Amino acid sequence: MKPFLILSSLLLCSLAWADIDTQPFQYQCEVDSKGASTGLIGIPLDEAILRKANPGWSDLRLLSGSNHAEVPYFVEKKERRTSDSPSKRIATKILSANELAEGVLETEITLTDKKRTASRIEFETPLRDFEKRVIISGSDDGETWETIIANGLILDRSHFLDFRRTSLDLPPNDYRHFQIRIDAATDEQVASIRKITRTSGGDVDDSISETMEVKTRPFRVDRINFYTEGEKAETIQPRAEYELAILQSDFDEEKKESVIEFDSENLPLNGISLTIKDQNFRRYFHLFVEDKGRENGWRQVTEGSIHSYSIESIEDQNLEINFGERSASRWRLTIEQGDNPAISVESVRGLGEHYRLLTLASDEEKQALYFGADSEAVSAPDYDTAAIELAREKEIPVHIANVGKPIENTAFSPPVPKVDPWYETKTILWIAIALVVLVMTWVILKTTKQIESVTESD
Repeated sequence: MKPFLILSSLLLCSLAWADIDTQPFQYQCEVDSKGASTGLIGIPLDEAILRKANPGWSDLRLLSGSNHAEVPYFVEKKERRTSDSPSKRIATKILSANELAEGVLETEITLTDKKRTASRIEFETPLRDFEKRVIISGSDDGETWETIIANGLILDRSHFLDFRRTSLDLPPNDYRHFQIRIDAATDEQVASIRKITRTSGGDVDDSISETMEVKTRPFRVDRINFYTEGEKAETIQPRAEYELAILQSDFDEEKKESVIEFDSENLPLNGISLTIKDQNFRRYFHLFVEDKGRENGWRQVTEGSIHSYSIESIEDQNLEINFGERSASRWRLTIEQGDNPAISVESVRGLGEHYRLLTLASDEEKQALYFGADSEAVSAPDYDTAAIELAREKEIPVHIANVGKPIENTAFSPPVPKVDPWYETKTILWIAIALVVLVMTWVILKTTKQIESVTESD
């Protein structure tokens, strides 16, 4: 605690700044620390501030309420617990495996780990293109069974759709014994075989014949795994969400892709979430950010696929696109549609982390936060934040301040557009070049005539 008190005292004593000019800042909002005079003050950066501040927040200025002295701060990304403890596989033992009437495969399994309960079951199979009904029953003693999944479904659609589901979630239970029945342990696959017979010489054409081949395929299961439920984190704060304005949405007939452009007003984003009502699709996408320094004006951020499936009891959706955090104004999303019916993006939401300013508490309850300055009018501040960072490291309590709504700064004065001197304009430059060319041409012609006259006299 002593190093923190010494550093904070030195920092507060050094706040002898003169009043800063608030004219470059278009917006301001009131900050009320609610009487906290010790520790740290946390000032949340909400959506209203982030939309109006510069990328990287180089224009944020926190001023004291009494003398408008600049107050040092430290930008902190609020911790967000997102990683849960993963589920763990439970040790098991197969008691029996039999094929019943009508090709039903019945397997009895017991959990040998007495301390864990099963919340999910997964079937390991190398097969593709199948659909199997599964009935799962549980028992405490291995004699009396109770059905816990009456109509489960495992399937693989890889023949025409990139989708596979071979696991089932179990309802809450304490059973140690499980009975698993898989319907139609054998199935038939029909394949069309085309045979071409070629004849050499003569006028006889090649003959083509087609036959249907039926193969009986047993449903092979290499392993049945049971898993515990993953341990949830104590507190998980979701990412901040922002509604983004779609500027245009078109379909490129030649490339067979949808093109959606949207504006994020320089919000710090690390993902977007799409609203799409269409179902049973998988599409590849490319996400770009505006880059005026490139020839085509765009730079790719990421690429991948999105999907949404709704097949009987199966509900599987992934319409989030994640990437490294960045701030930009204009974005472009292209979705490859191919020859499929085009899916429609109805809305786009931005996703990002929560940020706040941390500063040392003082006797002043009222402060003001200024922002919205032209990036060329102000530069990022260089503060001594050692005391603030030490206090955070030592887990000094953070008192959250009330932040008012952004309002127009009455002292705001827009930056005067820079006007080049008259002698630096393009028009003057071209006139100067033309004059130089004329003078050089005249000198060359005159010199040429003098040389010719000397030659004639000789």
